[in-house]
Amino acid sequence: MDSIKYFTFTMIGSILGICGILLNRQNILIISMLTESMLIAINLDFLVFSISLDDMMGQIICFISSNSVSCGMYYWISQSLRYY
Repeated sequence: MDSIKYFTFTMIGSILGICGILLNRQNILIISMLTESMLIAINLDFLVFSISLDDMMGQIICFISSNSVSCGMYYWISQSLRYY
């Protein structure tokens, strides 16, 4: 498995997310989507490290963090949309 491709892909995704947040500070939904894309890139890093090191801990961390982030983002968006 050539992990350099995956690390390059996740680095580009993280940099695009950071640049998007810095350039767009007015729309909260776009900021939350960019934050979610950065977290997905980090989860992909965990998976690639887990597969390349032959360790299940990265996959477990990825599964737990993706579930908790999804629930947190859903709660945060539902609470922020309630006041509109």
